[in-house]
Amino acid sequence: YILFIMLCIISLLICGIYAFMRGNIITGIKQQQFSLILCEMAHYAGFTLVMIYSILMYSLFIYRISTVFKSTIYEYPPLLFIILYSSLLIGFGACTVLVFYTYPANSFVIFQFEGTDLLYCGTSNDTVSIVENFINTLLYVSLTILFSIITLYLFTFKLYTLQK
Repeated sequence: YILFIMLCIISLLICGIYAFMRGNIITGIKQQQFSLILCEMAHYAGFTLVMIYSILMYSLFIYRISTVFKSTIYEYPPLLFIILYSSLLIGFGACTVLVFYTYPANSFVIFQFEGTDLLYCGTSNDTVSIVENFINTLLYVSLTILFSIITLYLFTFKLYTLQK
């Protein structure tokens, strides 16, 4: 239950960062009060929390798979879970490191929507940083798809075996 509560809190923090720190749609603060330091902090905190959230979510899935089939004839070997947890930490840890690796190439900009007072914090990247960010995004999406498929397969495979 603690892991689930942590996931809920992190989700709330991610939403809060995007709602209150990366724009002024909800808060309505003026451009003079909107700082690039706040923009930078929100950028890195948001991405870091997304990586932590992913690690915790898939850890919860893996833990549930291990406990559901524990002490049954359908139990998975413990080495499988060590491999899953290790690859989870290494993969999403690499994504987190890559977010901070692109730090020197990122410059933060406050965008203003035309004809309004609405602001949004974003990055203005050079070509190298765009490629690095694309690689990081591709790695994150690939890991998310991979772990979703693996955890779904591990859970449903034993259930289908159980039904036969």
